[in-house]
Amino acid sequence: MMQLIQKVIKEELKVSPGDLPLAFLKYSTASSGKNLKDKVIFFVFKPKEKTPFLCVKTVRSHTSGEVVRQNFHNLKKLNELTAGSSYQDFFAKAIHLYDDGENIFSLESVCPGKRVRLDERLLGAVVSRYTGFQEHISKRSNQSVSDLQGFKASLVNNSSLSEADQAEILLFTNSLTLPKTLPKLIQHGDLTEDNMLFEAGKFSVVDCDYLGVMDLPGFDLFSLFRRYSLKDAKKLCEQYLAEYFKRIGASVKKEDYLGLMFLYYFMEKTLRKPGLLRGVPGKKVIAEFTADFF
Repeated sequence: MMQLIQKVIKEELKVSPGDLPLAFLKYSTASSGKNLKDKVIFFVFKPKEKTPFLCVKTVRSHTSGEVVRQNFHNLKKLNELTAGSSYQDFFAKAIHLYDDGENIFSLESVCPGKRVRLDERLLGAVVSRYTGFQEHISKRSNQSVSDLQGFKASLVNNSSLSEADQAEILLFTNSLTLPKTLPKLIQHGDLTEDNMLFEAGKFSVVDCDYLGVMDLPGFDLFSLFRRYSLKDAKKLCEQYLAEYFKRIGASVKKEDYLGLMFLYYFMEKTLRKPGLLRGVPGKKVIAEFTADFF
């Protein structure tokens, strides 16, 4: 496999003899290699270079190749949406997808920087920049979720909850207000400080596996706030979402926030991690949300 990867890199990127031989460093996370579907990531270095110029993503079995394909196409979509804008370096560049039926891997550029712990000042800068990115891509979207009540019902009815628990969730959500419409807006799906790299006052976002799974605007920021500080998540939503919705052209009242926050919370458990609700009573889902956000 490594010989094949080197061959493809040299052919696709026209690597000069002076930049050979290439060196590879395997990147591991806490969950790397636990399942066949887990990505295997390598950083590629030129001789004597301390920073990689390329990232290779593959899987241990071709039967799990959809993980690589989806990630590559997600990245390519982001590249198209941000081309020529000030956000074109917000994500890595999708360079090449190789698939011969037995081996599959993708080549992409490397985002510079390092992970840092967010503080209040840095969080504000991240929200401002990410809101700008969402504003930019909102100008290329003319679709809208015309029936949020219908979307809510579909979300609940397609969950793994029992019919009785679904009815209980719907009864609870009927007590929460929602805006009439919202534009569909592609969400990263996993916007956390672990997926951000900072350098020279700028940051980029990595790991696009969940891109497009959610398209309800505000989901990414809600997820970011919830992971940054669960006890302050509601306050942060109230602090930042008004400007966010204004910039993407959405009409949302403050009294709608709680209803939206429950949708985001429920989407996390049904769309992003569908196994989280198996065997969980509806009462517990509601109790956990109200404990955190009421």
